[in-house]
Amino acid sequence: VIHSLHEECPQCNGLGLIPTPSTEVSQLERWIQSYRAGKGDRRITIRVAPEIYSYVMAGKFSKRLQLMWKYWVKIKFVKDNNIGPREFKLYDRNNKTALTLK
Repeated sequence: VIHSLHEECPQCNGLGLIPTPSTEVSQLERWIQSYRAGKGDRRITIRVAPEIYSYVMAGKFSKRLQLMWKYWVKIKFVKDNNIGPREFKLYDRNNKTALTLK
């Protein structure tokens, strides 16, 4: 009966939990590491949810700066209200082509 009356939550996939901003940034960092290992581009734009944007940009030595120094990549974060808390979109330096790992 429960399954016929309810739908699975698109944010948590039915778990009732969503990841913390630090978990999201860890996933993003793993993506950056893989991208840098496979490609040579040093400039990317990352579109994230407002909560993640606030987390990444907070403080004098923000997570953004830490990632930039660690991987020698110029990262531009963009706050996007249309993106859910569990996702992020990555683009090339001109913000025209979506990036994916192959």
